[in-house]
Amino acid sequence: MEQVLPLRRAGARGFRRIILGAIWCFCVVPGAAQEPLTLDHVMQAALTRATEMELARLRLGAAAGESLRAAGAFDPVVEASAGTARQVEQAGGIASPTIERNLTSYRVGLAKRLGWGPLIQPALTVTHSAANALVADPVAVAEVDLGIVMPLHRDRWGIVSRSAQLAANARYSAEGHALEHSAEGAVLQAVTTYWRYLSATRQLAVYEAARSRAERLVDETGALVARDERPPADLNHVAGNLATKRIAVLAAEQAVVVARRDLGLAMGLPAHETRRLGSPATPFAEPDEREGSLDLSRLTASALDNRSDLAAAGDRVRAEMVLADAARSQLRSRLDLALSIGYTGSETGDGFGRLFGPLYTQVPGMNLALELRYDLPIHSHRARGLLAAQNALYEQTQVVERDLARTITIDVDVAEQALRRASTTVGDAAEAVALHQATVESEKIKHQLGDATLFDVIHAEDALTNAQLGEVRARVEHATARAVLRYHTGTLVDFRDGNPAVSTDGLNSPPR
Repeated sequence: MEQVLPLRRAGARGFRRIILGAIWCFCVVPGAAQEPLTLDHVMQAALTRATEMELARLRLGAAAGESLRAAGAFDPVVEASAGTARQVEQAGGIASPTIERNLTSYRVGLAKRLGWGPLIQPALTVTHSAANALVADPVAVAEVDLGIVMPLHRDRWGIVSRSAQLAANARYSAEGHALEHSAEGAVLQAVTTYWRYLSATRQLAVYEAARSRAERLVDETGALVARDERPPADLNHVAGNLATKRIAVLAAEQAVVVARRDLGLAMGLPAHETRRLGSPATPFAEPDEREGSLDLSRLTASALDNRSDLAAAGDRVRAEMVLADAARSQLRSRLDLALSIGYTGSETGDGFGRLFGPLYTQVPGMNLALELRYDLPIHSHRARGLLAAQNALYEQTQVVERDLARTITIDVDVAEQALRRASTTVGDAAEAVALHQATVESEKIKHQLGDATLFDVIHAEDALTNAQLGEVRARVEHATARAVLRYHTGTLVDFRDGNPAVSTDGLNSPPR
C-alpha cells in the first residue's frame, strides 16, 4: 500500500497537468481556439500572399516596363524649330547700295520608324525673306517633303530595329509563364506544409491516446497491486512507460508548433496571424483506384504541354534567337534606298497670309529624289563580338530548355511511381492498425487471466502506436505524392483567363 499511494498521487498530478494544459491551450496559446483551417483557404492565401508570388509579380512588372521601353524605338518624334537671321550685303560694287535682308524660318517635322524597317520623315518648312525697299518685295517660300528611308541589306524587314522589342516581348511572356509556375510552386509548398501540419496534429492525437492507455494501465496495475494480485515491482514498469509517453506528447506538441510555423510561412502570413492559425479541418483524401493504372506516356505528354516553366524556357530561347539574328544582320553592309517626294511653292508679298499661301495656292509640280546609300565597314570586330556573345547566350537557353524537358520527364516517372506505391501503402497501413488494435485487446484479456505479462501489454500498445503513426505517415505521403504528381504534370493550378484557380476537389483525384 505504501507504493500504491505515491503512484496514485502521481496519477492525480498527471490528471491536473492535463487539465492545466487544456486551459493553457484554449486560453493562452494564440490561435488554439480559432476557426478550423481548410485547405482551400491555405491555397488561396498562398496565391495572394506568398513571397514567391509577390516576387514573381514584381518580375512580371519589370518585364512589362522593359517591353514598353523597347517599343519606344517606334514612337513618333516631332521636331519643331523657329529661327531668324539678318544678312547684309552689297548689291554690286563698292559704291552700290547695301542690301539688308531679314530671314525668318519655321520648320515642323515628324520621324516615325515602322516595325518592318522603313523610316518615314514628313516635314514642312516655311521661310520668309524680307529686304529693304531698294529690292523686291518680301518672298515667302514653303517646302513640303516626305522622306522615306528603306533598308535593303542590313536591317532588312526591321530585323535589327525591332529585335529589342521582340526580345522584350518574349521575355515578358516568359515572366508571365514564370508567374504561373510560381503559383504552382507556391500552392505545392502550401499544400505539402498543410499535410505536414495535419500529420503533426494526427500524430499528437496518437501520442495522447498512447498516454491515455498508459495512464489506464497505471490505474489498473495499481488496483491489482492494492489487491495483492500483482507484485509492487510491476508499478515501476507501468510508471516508466507513462513517463515515456508523456515525453512523446511534449515532443509532438512542439512538432505541431513547428508545422504551424512552416504553414504560416508558406501562406505568406505575418507572425501574429501564424500564431492564430486554427486546427486543420480538411482531412486526408482516400486513395483513388485509378492511381494504380495511370498512363505514364500521357502524363509525360501532359507535363510537356502544360508546364509553365518549360513554356517560359521556350520564350527565353525565342528572345535570344531574335537578338542573335539581329547581331548576324549587323555584319552586313548597309544599303538603304532613300526616297523624297514633295513640292516647293513661293509667293511675293507681305503679311501673314502671304507667309503660308504657298502651301495651298499656286502649287507647282512635285519634286522627286531617289538616292542609294551604301556603307561598307572595313573592320567589324564589334559586330563579330556581339554575334559570338549572342550565339552563346542563344545556345545556353537551348541547353536549359532541353535539360528542363529531360528533368520533367524523369520527375513525372518518379512521381507516378511514388503515387502508385503510396496509394497501396495507405490500405496496408489501415489494415495494420486494425490488426494491432485487436492484438492489444487480446493481450489485455490474457494479462487479466494471467497468461500475459505487462511487457506483453506494453509491447502490444507500443506496436499499435507505431502502426497508427505509420498510417498517418502513409496518408501524408499519399496526399503529398498526389500533389507532387499534379505539380510535375502542370495540373495543380488551373489558369482561367489568366487567373489561377485552385480547389480541394482537384487535389482529391489523380491528374487526367
